[in-house]
Amino acid sequence: MDFTAIKSAIAAVCTDAKLSTELAAVVDRHERRAARAAKKTAASDSVAAFSSTLLAAVTELSIALNTPVRLADVGTKLDLSNRVPAERALLAKTFNFLQKAGQLRQVGFRGGEVLSVSEVNNFQRRWIPTGWEPVKAAAAPAEEPAPEDVEASENGDAEGDDATE
Repeated sequence: MDFTAIKSAIAAVCTDAKLSTELAAVVDRHERRAARAAKKTAASDSVAAFSSTLLAAVTELSIALNTPVRLADVGTKLDLSNRVPAERALLAKTFNFLQKAGQLRQVGFRGGEVLSVSEVNNFQRRWIPTGWEPVKAAAAPAEEPAPEDVEASENGDAEGDDATE
């Protein structure tokens, strides 16, 4: 909408200076609202466009590392700095957008275990794709006795064997 054309039309039609000033103020207010709405729409469009890239990075890192991921780790993978406010805001907004969409979830991660967010402090919060759980490491097989011990027990030559007395 061309607000300058509206302002010039008001100035041409309105002869009263006070009324002309009030109408110009109303037009200015609507112009600022329209600018804010356009800026907000552009920001939400950039978050939506970035969401598929971020979701792919979170999924890839979670599977490769077998742990939930931090915002900073995903930012590093996507060449975004956690220390630049605009880039961090884009990451945070996109994480929240994907969480509301049900594609990511925030969890707590302490001692190698996934916990509820309420059970951990803010430094232990991580992100995982919805439905993903870390793969548990296979339990190490029980150690078999050394070959000398097996032979000694088969022959009955074990120390402290009272059966031969």
